[in-house]
Amino acid sequence: AIILCAVLSIWACNNQKKATNGSEGTAVDSSNAMGGSDAKAAMADPLNEIVPNEEYDTIMLGRINRNGLQQEPFSEWFTSTYDIQPVDSAMVTKIEPLLQDVSITVFMGTWCSDSQREIPHLYKILDAADFDYDKLTVYAVDDMKTTPSNIEEEHNIAYVPTIIFSKNGEEMDRFVEYAQNTLEEDIYAILNGAEYKDPYEE
Repeated sequence: AIILCAVLSIWACNNQKKATNGSEGTAVDSSNAMGGSDAKAAMADPLNEIVPNEEYDTIMLGRINRNGLQQEPFSEWFTSTYDIQPVDSAMVTKIEPLLQDVSITVFMGTWCSDSQREIPHLYKILDAADFDYDKLTVYAVDDMKTTPSNIEEEHNIAYVPTIIFSKNGEEMDRFVEYAQNTLEEDIYAILNGAEYKDPYEE
């Protein structure tokens, strides 16, 4: 039964949504680093909304931040994973200067085991790199990979978590679902302009 639950959880995280086309902070999000449609989505989506879900009891949906992830029941996995997750300090030293002028948009599922593994780790890396959280925007999707504002359609989100790194309004690359090496090494490759492909990129 435990194995079956794990398999179903992983399947749910990467089950591709049928395509019709192709800021964070500790208190409130900032729209300063968002593009036009992201800013509209931020206005449309209430912050840290918790909604009922048939399969997962309750989930977060729409725009969220760390405060939301640190509340029950999500803190059970967020805080414990953050606390035990080691960070590669040597890689963070390389990553930190490359984060200047970079904005990050995250799509995740509070119900998704991959998101529960990677997103606390991401926060720990960004904390260590002294990242400006006004340049982080996080969206929680439901199990159909949708948000109330449908902002996921513009970003072509099929799997979660998806972590999109952008500079000057242009996407540099994205991390999707799980690391090719480690999360730190994948982020460094993206920011450094190295050849990088996510697991689903052809």
